[in-house]
Amino acid sequence: MAGPKRKENTMSRIYTLQDLQARSLSELHFLRGALQRQLAMTASHSVEAGYIFASLRVIDFAIRQRAPRGPGR
Repeated sequence: MAGPKRKENTMSRIYTLQDLQARSLSELHFLRGALQRQLAMTASHSVEAGYIFASLRVIDFAIRQRAPRGPGR
């Protein structure tokens, strides 16, 4: 009999631009929200918090790259 499934830890690593290439803009926004919620539950100045901040920077960059640009930009 198989054991219970473990909940996957979102922040076992830092997300890279390569990891995010195939994700839609909607998925990127969802992932950013999930990481922000996880950050709120993470101890300040922990290694995990550093990973989350690094991933959030990469996700924000990916979102800015895909966001529609208005006139004059």
